[in-house]
Amino acid sequence: MQSVERQSLESKLEKVGNVLRLTGWIGTSVQIGFGVISLLMIVFAIAGRNFSQATALPSAITPGVAMPVNQGVTPGIGIGIFWAVWGILAVLAGIYLAFRQTQLARRLRHADTLKHPTKAEVMTVLRLGAIAWA
Repeated sequence: MQSVERQSLESKLEKVGNVLRLTGWIGTSVQIGFGVISLLMIVFAIAGRNFSQATALPSAITPGVAMPVNQGVTPGIGIGIFWAVWGILAVLAGIYLAFRQTQLARRLRHADTLKHPTKAEVMTVLRLGAIAWA
């Protein structure tokens, strides 16, 4: 009777481990994709500062009168870059949490029960993952 319960528990742990592994790798892939997109956007935002300056002269130019040309940068681009950097840091944290989930699943699927994580550790990783995806 004891071995039947043990096999049932091991099959349940293996199923949970497989689900955690799959969702962890999907999460890691999605977060890496978001990170690449964010990096491309920040590169374009930084490079676009040079393109956003006004280069055209006003159509009604009076000869001999100095006209100020808009040499400034588009307002708000600095704060946009600030939030983009924080977004990239958040994506890196998400990548770490998703990869940590895959490692936890590997330990959960291991044949040696001494290497299995505790229930509290599993719940902590799941809670952090749910907060990160929310």
